[in-house]
Amino acid sequence: MRKTGTGGNGSFIRQAYPYYLLLPAIILFTVFFIVPAAGGVFISLTNWDITRPAIRFNGIDNYIYMFGDADFILAISNTLAFMASIVILRNTIAILLALALTSNLKTSTYLRTAFYIPSVLSYVVVGIMFTALFQMNGTVNQGLRLLGFAVKHEWLASQKTALLTVIAEDVWKWTGFHMIIYIAGINAIPSDFYESARIDGASYPQRFFHITLPLLVPALTVNVTQSVIGGFRVFEQVLTLTKGGPGHKSTVIGMMIYEYFGRGFYGRSTAMSMFLSVIVIIVTVLIRRAFRKGEMEL
Repeated sequence: MRKTGTGGNGSFIRQAYPYYLLLPAIILFTVFFIVPAAGGVFISLTNWDITRPAIRFNGIDNYIYMFGDADFILAISNTLAFMASIVILRNTIAILLALALTSNLKTSTYLRTAFYIPSVLSYVVVGIMFTALFQMNGTVNQGLRLLGFAVKHEWLASQKTALLTVIAEDVWKWTGFHMIIYIAGINAIPSDFYESARIDGASYPQRFFHITLPLLVPALTVNVTQSVIGGFRVFEQVLTLTKGGPGHKSTVIGMMIYEYFGRGFYGRSTAMSMFLSVIVIIVTVLIRRAFRKGEMEL
């Protein structure tokens, strides 16, 4: 009887062993994600700000105020425009670079390094560089004047170009990172596919659209998902370049959260943060489902 009991306990321990290994991850996930998320939801439903002597539950008033704020609606519009722009530009340029740098170029290794370096720079450094480039007497205006264009444009202070400069900075910084992922995807494609296509007389565009692009779907899934998340979470780029100006024309959701939190409106800023988190989760899930369906059809 004792042996049977011991064997039973040993069997239970062996079966539960994988769950013991998961325990540290579950604890970390609970402490650093579940608890803060639950706390954020609670705070977003209160009237907490520095002007009130007590914190009271006010339901969805912060969310109603948020969607009635014209500046926040403009921030949503700017965030969507930024996200759509960088998803298209980052991935289009990255694919073109990956195609060029997987050909037989002698300098491809050095060019890959040069294009990747911006992604490891901090936004403070990149912001200083782009401020020097796009200010009134910056490099861009001086270069255009050397080419014969009478340009005196304040790129960062113009309502028409402030957000465009932020987009340009982001694309310059992160395109090389996506390029590396596409290069890995292209190198993983068997060369036999291309040789068979050449024998059949397929042109380069045909090989790209019927071989390269379909087999790049896994890399495309990763890069598009990261671009979308980065587009919605845009903050440092705006803070270091335009600070949301002029006239909130380059203000994004992250900048609104920062401003409201800095003014002591903790309940409203947390409600904005919760809204942004939900949107990022929903859009990310939809994108991954769409790409997964494409992979299954292949």
